[in-house]
Amino acid sequence: MPGLTNSVTEPIRRATFGDQLRRHAARIPDRPAIIALHSPLHERRVLTYRELNEQANRLANSLAAQGVGLGDVVATMGRNTPESVVAFWAAAKLGAAV
Repeated sequence: MPGLTNSVTEPIRRATFGDQLRRHAARIPDRPAIIALHSPLHERRVLTYRELNEQANRLANSLAAQGVGLGDVVATMGRNTPESVVAFWAAAKLGAAV
């Protein structure tokens, strides 16, 4: 592209979103990944990176068993909750989109 220069010749490290979550879960498993407040009671829910990764793996395995894979689109319906974040990561682990 005109005007863009980059003298770095090292190869670009490729990592998927799923790879990133797996790395975080291995490196900082007990740190909060999601902190959610639920109205009207203002309950606080916390998912650690380990919990997020484990839940996303379970859902990804379930989706894969139903034939979901690379390039597919997974539709979700509902409020913006920790479960919707889990669904995003599960789809990302399969190469699908939400």
